[in-house]
Amino acid sequence: MMEYTEDERRIVEDGINNVLQEGYRKILVYPYGRLGQYAYQCLKQYQDVELWRADNINSGEGIMSSDEVISFLERNPETVLLFSAINVYFYEKIDWTKYRKLKNHIVSVKLPTRAEIQLKSLLRGDELSAVERKSYDMSAYLEEMSVYVSEDDFFAGHMGKDISYADPMIAINLKTEINNIFIDTSLDYTDILEMENRGLICRNAGNHMIPGYDRILRTGLAYFIDEIRSGQDNFEESDRYLIHSAKMLKSLQVRIRNYTNAAKKIDGENARRIQIACEHIEEEAPRTLFEAIQLLILLHEAVVAEAGCGSISFGRIDQYLYPFYKDDIDSDRISKEEAQEMMIALWMKIAELPTSWQNITLGGRLIDGSDGCNDITMMALEATGK
Repeated sequence: MMEYTEDERRIVEDGINNVLQEGYRKILVYPYGRLGQYAYQCLKQYQDVELWRADNINSGEGIMSSDEVISFLERNPETVLLFSAINVYFYEKIDWTKYRKLKNHIVSVKLPTRAEIQLKSLLRGDELSAVERKSYDMSAYLEEMSVYVSEDDFFAGHMGKDISYADPMIAINLKTEINNIFIDTSLDYTDILEMENRGLICRNAGNHMIPGYDRILRTGLAYFIDEIRSGQDNFEESDRYLIHSAKMLKSLQVRIRNYTNAAKKIDGENARRIQIACEHIEEEAPRTLFEAIQLLILLHEAVVAEAGCGSISFGRIDQYLYPFYKDDIDSDRISKEEAQEMMIALWMKIAELPTSWQNITLGGRLIDGSDGCNDITMMALEATGK
């Protein structure tokens, strides 16, 4: 008997309730994988429901192949396809153009926002390149994913929310990756799982990179958008992706605006400070250490949502935050104790990520060979000790 997590049960059961409330009684469960099998078990309890099953490969036992699904739905217009998967990427290998004329037949279990957006993208009638589709999906995610601010939030942003399913293009663990390989090649590497269980190897999805946070903190989002748009007439074909980057940055501005609006609904000094900061950094470069850290958190939240949360690093955080700190101190806007509190709050936000290695570089030498340590260096070490 297959065991299911509480989240998996909730996702499937909510999806089934929605389908039944819409009045559907002829249901084809596809794919017949982990969630599909649970959906099928749940639906079998309803005597007035007719059920069918399908998967990518016809495995017999009354289970259709994905190619048979199309002709079946054409012959049975009252039947709906219940898409029972969280990770949409696994099913990009299917020719979804065949399904587009039947998209009104397709409903899904209650997918995470990102996966729901990708499913809609795959069913769109227009032909999009990989870059265009990625841009469309990411922009929709940034604008549609719900945000919230609580009374206890020091900064806006919740990096751990919805990250497990953030980007279905990345296998979220070794077991999933091995399953992908088996689907593609029929090669069985399950023995490797035992090596992981024994601690002999470790595999976590993610992209090893250091985003250019320092540049955006210096210039602001609007600067980059304007720079891209002003030069697009002279772009080489290989630079066309930059236009899509501008689109995603505009969507990030919408997300920041959503945080502004969420903060307006909360009473308290923290929420008011978040609101003022987000209103400014939506367009402009940060003016203070608080605004710089707030923008940094929301930038990192977006990058993690795009690329998974493994090994995305902040770079030399003490170097690019120090000018904001020094200006605040010199202007008597904050004390060192208040700056320390901000650094601890930043560390707490980073710690929200469930499975990740968020590397930070501190100290070292500057380009002229001088000592790179500063007050932010020491505050970052102090925050780590907390």
